[in-house]
Amino acid sequence: MALHIQSLLPDSGSGSVGGVAALLVLVGVAATAWRVVYSLCFHPLKDFPGPWYTACTSLPLGIAGLSRSEPAWLCWLVETYGKDGSPVRITPELLLFHKACQLRDIYWDAACNTKGSIYQHEAIGPQSLFTTTSADDHRKLRKAVGGSFWSVGTLKKTWEAKIDDLIVDWVGNRKRPSENRKTIILSNKTSEFAADVMTMVLFTKPWGFVKNDRDERGMLHAWRVGTSLFGLAVRWRFMREVILSSKLKDYILPKMSDEWGNGWLMAQGAREISDRHTKLQGKEKGESVPSFNDVLQTAIDARIDDEPLNDTQKLAHMTLLIQAGADTTGTGLGATLRLILSHPEVLAKVREEITAADAKGHLSNPVVQYDETKRHLPYLSACIRESLRLHPPIPNLFSRLVPPSGDGKTIDGFPIPPGTQMLSHAVVVQRDADAFGPEPTDEFRPERWLESEERSARMEGYMYTFGMGPRVCLGKELALMEMHKLVPEVLRRFGVEVLEEGRYCACGGIAYLQPGLMVRLTARE
Repeated sequence: MALHIQSLLPDSGSGSVGGVAALLVLVGVAATAWRVVYSLCFHPLKDFPGPWYTACTSLPLGIAGLSRSEPAWLCWLVETYGKDGSPVRITPELLLFHKACQLRDIYWDAACNTKGSIYQHEAIGPQSLFTTTSADDHRKLRKAVGGSFWSVGTLKKTWEAKIDDLIVDWVGNRKRPSENRKTIILSNKTSEFAADVMTMVLFTKPWGFVKNDRDERGMLHAWRVGTSLFGLAVRWRFMREVILSSKLKDYILPKMSDEWGNGWLMAQGAREISDRHTKLQGKEKGESVPSFNDVLQTAIDARIDDEPLNDTQKLAHMTLLIQAGADTTGTGLGATLRLILSHPEVLAKVREEITAADAKGHLSNPVVQYDETKRHLPYLSACIRESLRLHPPIPNLFSRLVPPSGDGKTIDGFPIPPGTQMLSHAVVVQRDADAFGPEPTDEFRPERWLESEERSARMEGYMYTFGMGPRVCLGKELALMEMHKLVPEVLRRFGVEVLEEGRYCACGGIAYLQPGLMVRLTARE
């Protein structure tokens, strides 16, 4: 007897809605059950160790990031499931590699220089160096907007004297009579300094964080708040591909009409770009316009396949660099000061080293130069490296893709299937005892960097703080320059009474001190 389609549909009337709802629930339960079964029994990564729930959904990773427990949770996963050096499955699609010796096979292999697909989603932002997934596209973009501009030589020649001026102003703010013995959050003040350095390098003139001694338009505060959403979008597929792909994004994401925070940052960046184009047009008409040697001019002059960047690409590049280089460098500065100040024996050695170098005339006055710090303050330089090892400012998840065609890849004896997304994590890998031991690797011990040049160079090769390989952080040398200049100057110029150390925490792959390094400063002679 023929079976009519109509007979499969719920009867009209009061029961129809309930029938449809029940059917939808049944379909949802069946789909979820099949996903669990497939992930645990049939997925190409089914044999890699890890909790059953991380093999079924990326939500646990999203929750760990949102709850600021991601580094500790990942360390626990490694201790529990990765004892033989095996990578750990932390989501259905992601393998975490935790041995320092495995980094080169992931990040230096040109065949694996393609990022995971999550970076292509519009929820992560417009295309920039960070979101470009293709290795070839990234190479072209980095060549166009990077190049020699970010080298140590160019930074010292073009920007070091101007950074020195900002340090003088920053120290002057702290030495004002009204500021003496006043309680401040020192880690916030270092972030304001780093924000002005970055905006100055980008647009020639800083945005006034140091001059006005404040977080301009709440930009830094909004950045920290926004890391929760950003981190959840990167880690949890449903957030990225469903919630932020719906109309809800209009109520969640910042807008350029905002008067503060990330919306203001984008709007101010757009104004800078528009103003620069207006000045350059005036120059073409014969008007007197100064030459610009900043990042914005580099982006304007950049060409990719003989085509200039459009304004959206320029703005994406500018905002990426501010977000990636302002508060993060400030966190590096604050975390280093926190670790030195919380270890009295380390602080005593640092002060003794600075005093001895000063007495010999090795340090310029009033600002410690980058080269002087590295040459004449080796113990302080070791403190900076040890702080970056323990408390990296960007402990994010930077995945790379095993080529989807071919036989896959073997890393440290472990065969990895084609198409696998693999990554490491700075907090985890920089505690690898084989690379940074045998001393306890979760302890702040600057001396480990001074025992021999061979050991120091070997550990430096394993550092993942700024990434590794062709996609290493563009502003790495600028961040190191800031740290080697401001940290010694703070300890040289001020006595510091620590009221609250704060706690190193990471949210959305971005670290900061919560609630901050709270101190009272007293100017020293």
